[in-house]
Amino acid sequence: MSYASDPNSNGEPIGNGSTSQQSVPGPLTNVIQAKRRQKGRNAPLPEYYFKNADVTVKIKRLGPFTMDEIRKSLMKQRQPPTVPILEVEVGEARTKMKEQNPHDPEYIRQSIEYNEWLNTTVAEKMLDLMVNYCIVCDIDDDAKEEIADRRLALDIIDPDISKQFTDRQVYVQFVLMSSVEDMTNVQQFILGQSMPTPEAVESHIESFPGEVQGETPVRTPGTAIGV
Repeated sequence: MSYASDPNSNGEPIGNGSTSQQSVPGPLTNVIQAKRRQKGRNAPLPEYYFKNADVTVKIKRLGPFTMDEIRKSLMKQRQPPTVPILEVEVGEARTKMKEQNPHDPEYIRQSIEYNEWLNTTVAEKMLDLMVNYCIVCDIDDDAKEEIADRRLALDIIDPDISKQFTDRQVYVQFVLMSSVEDMTNVQQFILGQSMPTPEAVESHIESFPGEVQGETPVRTPGTAIGV
């Protein structure tokens, strides 16, 4: 009986022979598998380019089901309103039966209020994840200057607002995510949807015959923070 020489085979037999003994991966296979596991653990974080801020950061990506898990967790903490039960009479015998009444005005009001709370809280938690976990960046001297400038703007709105944000929050939320486009795109990138690299963006821009005026970011409903 012959054995595959390919290290990916894990020592599995090939050919028409048979054996009652279980094959054992050879030392070369073990070394290759160990190297693959090591490479997976130490793989560099992907980079994301904030076009408007002209800053590149590293990203700890999350799975596409993250927002669903946040939503399910919140729904455990606060149950949605219960559909009221209405007693009705059916047929000539006027048999009494109970059925749900989703058209009840109070139930509709509670449902609208609940959905608004749920969507807002999901967005807040996702933003918190993005700012404090997913986006990896250094607060260097240039960043500190940008932060100080944004704090001046926040103070004009309300002096107490600036105090609610750490330097990191100000930098990520008000400097890096300075447009709906950046906010939407980085969220999609974090949740596992691929985005173009800065080189691809630059190549795409250079392919146009002239400047593109009046470009408006497109927001996909249900994907941007705050939706």
